[in-house]
Formats: sequence, C-alpha cells, structure tokens
Amino acid sequence: MSTTLASFDSGHGDQVHDVQLDYYGKRIATASSDRGIKIFEVAGDQVWAVEKRLVFVASDASTACLHNPPPLLAASRGTLRSIALIAASVPRKS
Repeated sequence: MSTTLASFDSGHGDQVHDVQLDYYGKRIATASSDRGIKIFEVAGDQVWAVEKRLVFVASDASTACLHNPPPLLAASRGTLRSIALIAASVPRKS
C-alpha cells in the first residue's frame, strides 16, 4: 500500500519524464519534453515552489538528478543522444 506524501502542479508545458528527490527531501528536480529541468524546494508545510528553471535548446530533457550537498548538478539526456551537466548553484534559503 502506498501513500501520497505531496502533490503539486509542475508547471511544465509537456510530459514530465523524470522526477528526482534530493537526499535531504528538500528539493525535487523534474525533466520534461518542454526542454526544461525545474528544481523545486519545499517551502513551509510541504508546499513546493520553483527555485530554478534550466532550459535546453537542442532537445527535450529526459533525465534529471540532484547532487548533494550544493552546488547542485542537473543532468539532461535528450533525444539527440547528448548529455548536459549544468552547475545549478542555488543557495539554500534559511
């Protein structure tokens, strides 16, 4: 049996291919066919807010990952068989 812990609209303009939760459970990275990776951070009582949006011009983003501790690295593997690593240094909010 599974329980939904949180649900929210990603705001992506197309299909979401991948979702990764960071080690601390404070950030989520999503990868979408709209060529974007979004990094969300939990704000308050399990309300997720967009912290950073990265866009890839050449192809869709099919894989996202978070590296802890920051700086964060978002990885994208698009349909063009390419891999992009982006330093998405996002300061933690206190």
